[in-house]
Amino acid sequence: MDNHDYIPLSEAAKITGYTIDHLRRLIQKGKMRGQRIGRNYVTTRPAIKDYLARSPRPGRKPKAKD
Repeated sequence: MDNHDYIPLSEAAKITGYTIDHLRRLIQKGKMRGQRIGRNYVTTRPAIKDYLARSPRPGRKPKAKD
């Protein structure tokens, strides 16, 4: 990840609709690319796009119709 591409998780939260805490956990678990710089976590727009493309939204799933 190039330094000029970093965005703070506060901006990533506005893009994704996820909370900052959830995004931080995704990075810590290795499910989304990002890193810690000092005390803050950062990611990139391509990392967000990749994660959203391969991961379903959290929450209840609709029931299948018979």
